[in-house]
Amino acid sequence: MADLAILGDAAQIRSRAAELGVDISAATVLNPRTSELSDQFAAQYAELRKKKGVTLEQAREIMHDVSYFGTMLVHSNIVDGMVSGAAHTTAHTVRSAFEIIKTQADVSTVSSIFLMCLADQVLAYGDCAIVPDPTSEQPAVIAISSARTAGSVSIPGVAMLSYSTGRPGHGMAGNHPGGNRFSVLGQTDRVRRRPRPGHLRDRHLPLPGPARRRPHHPRRPTNPVTDRRHLAPGPPPYPKDGNARAALP
Repeated sequence: MADLAILGDAAQIRSRAAELGVDISAATVLNPRTSELSDQFAAQYAELRKKKGVTLEQAREIMHDVSYFGTMLVHSNIVDGMVSGAAHTTAHTVRSAFEIIKTQADVSTVSSIFLMCLADQVLAYGDCAIVPDPTSEQPAVIAISSARTAGSVSIPGVAMLSYSTGRPGHGMAGNHPGGNRFSVLGQTDRVRRRPRPGHLRDRHLPLPGPARRRPHHPRRPTNPVTDRRHLAPGPPPYPKDGNARAALP
């Protein structure tokens, strides 16, 4: 599925792989402290951050950090993506992306999705980590970005989710950060005013309690979004499914 590059000390990585019985013989191992790319990346980073007063010597030290080195690999088109977070905080993981890759021109809010891998489908949930307490305008922007990202991996459909016990605006929504400050219906209308081809939009999809593995609302048995059950931007409920696996926050 991918050509793997692992960042860190080669001896430690190969020793740990042997302990786990994992064959990484086909992987490329790069040590940010000794790689010949480090000086090149340091010069690029110093140029990108010179208005912030970053010197070349500071940039060289920063490039020893695997998150910054990995982000520069992406920025330089040497690799297509970076996986991080198991041994680093979300803040540390995304800080280098903020500084180096930055946002697309039409994106005003940085957000994230994760992929919930079920036995027979994949759901994309956003935002999951970056904006825990959104403003009244941000959920619609996050929904559009989430849909765009999910579409890039062939996940169709959009649903705006809210926590609910059956009556929109009641139940768990009142306890969720931002739950009292914005209406899911209003946010969905904002998404409608900024359409993207191929994105199906539901007006409102309340999920009672913890989300079931196959989210469904009995009042809307023929709704094209709830029938597809693929993408759900909004405060993410977690499916109670022993076979579910979350990836890519």
